[in-house]
Amino acid sequence: SILTFGQLSQVSHKSFFKMSEVVATTPEERIAAEEAEAAKAAKIAAVRARKAAAQKPNELKDLKIKISVVKRMANEVTFYHKEVGENEAIVQRLKGEGKDEYDLKQATECLQESYMMIPDSKNRFQKSVEDLYSFLDENSAAPSVVGTPELEEAKTLLADNGMPFEPGPAEEAEGGEEFAEGEIF
Repeated sequence: SILTFGQLSQVSHKSFFKMSEVVATTPEERIAAEEAEAAKAAKIAAVRARKAAAQKPNELKDLKIKISVVKRMANEVTFYHKEVGENEAIVQRLKGEGKDEYDLKQATECLQESYMMIPDSKNRFQKSVEDLYSFLDENSAAPSVVGTPELEEAKTLLADNGMPFEPGPAEEAEGGEEFAEGEIF
């Protein structure tokens, strides 16, 4: 709010404090305005802190997700193998019973679709295992991951699938490389 010259001359002898478009003419009003401004600043700080926390990487959560993906892909591969076995049995049963040619054709098509899903599911499973391995390679030393049961579970999953995880040598701290005197880097 803008004060006219007449209004300004009326309050010029009083102390006033302007915050967020509130003109405080008494000490009580000034204190109330300062408290309101402090509350507003605290709310803004809290929102910024929540946004910052949401942007921080959560390695343990990501590890749990990757473990679940590997397990789900393993179950999918197992399911398709089981489905192929069931569909082969259905095709054999239909052939043995001399069922209608249309029914046999439908069962055979279903069996072929099941066969086609196996390589795709195996590829996705292998990719999920490799993804878990590379995640562990990058994040196994993260404080939120070290010593957790999830880390051990991930290592077991990798070992069971032919990719035993061995953590690499610890990365050198900044400035860890030493140069000889006079050496150009």
